[in-house]
Amino acid sequence: MSYFARFAAQLAVALVVLELLSRVVLGHKPALRYDKRYDRLSAPNQNVVEAQEGFSRGRTNELGNLDSPMPSPLPAHAILALGDSLTEARQVGHADRWPERLAALTQREVYNAGQRGWSPANALGYLQAEKQRFAPEYVVLQVSGNDIDDMVSEKRPHVVEGVEGLSLKVPKRGKSGMAAKINKAKELVSRSALGGNLITAGLTVLGAGNDGSGNALGCSPPTAFNTKAANWLLAQIRAEHAKTVVIYLPLLNYYEGCSDKCTGAAELFRNAAATAGLPFVDATAALCSSFAQTHQPLHGFWNSLPGVGHLNSEGNDVVAHVLADYFAGQKAAP
Repeated sequence: MSYFARFAAQLAVALVVLELLSRVVLGHKPALRYDKRYDRLSAPNQNVVEAQEGFSRGRTNELGNLDSPMPSPLPAHAILALGDSLTEARQVGHADRWPERLAALTQREVYNAGQRGWSPANALGYLQAEKQRFAPEYVVLQVSGNDIDDMVSEKRPHVVEGVEGLSLKVPKRGKSGMAAKINKAKELVSRSALGGNLITAGLTVLGAGNDGSGNALGCSPPTAFNTKAANWLLAQIRAEHAKTVVIYLPLLNYYEGCSDKCTGAAELFRNAAATAGLPFVDATAALCSSFAQTHQPLHGFWNSLPGVGHLNSEGNDVVAHVLADYFAGQKAAP
């Protein structure tokens, strides 16, 4: 065997080993698909390994949610959780995510339909498309300060204002020409866990690898149109599902008095929920109370910066208890 043949064989073996290592330990993100009704979500029946923040292994269900299969119709008294990466919570094990902990605390079936990068605009599209298929008793809609920008961003499903008033617009994802070829190449590379990790590492080095999820970044101050969009979105969500509970998860700065990085966001969503006639639950006080008692941030992991990023296991537990207290109060109400 020639030198080049031996080199090629050794390289092939090394790549196979690195690919297997990536799929098991270094992280493997599911491929994305796009639904014209509510935009991007993970592809169904994909293995998921999270290793950048915390560590977990899981598999998307038939819908692309990082959860067990969702029967249709859902069981009586079921809860459907909608939100972004703070609801999907792929940074912790399945049993440690707040929807699963909420299920244990309330003795209800709770289904996690959270998706990274979603906002209330995606949630509205999802409810409009899927409410007849699943029809839960309750919907828990998670919102955070980053939704202020997301729900009006042209790159995502967003609220627009026209001559007939406000409406929801989902951006077209189809591309042509060179852009389509580049996207196809990226898709092929991303099917490899090793390739996906190399792309992520490259984007991180270039400063483009963070999508603003978790509490790593702050948000813009609310504008008049943000307020108008939030009011309209929550009113539309109530029209689709009257028994919706809005849960606000703050983007906390633990180093400056456990304050919300998104000043005005909680008030914006509280007022929007009140205007729409929806109950509003704010987890800020409970999260900060836990931090005051333990001095351990509720965001961040052993392999990331403390206090930065997504909710860790303790943070998810606090959120679950806050929601369980709300449902217990509803049950005790006459």
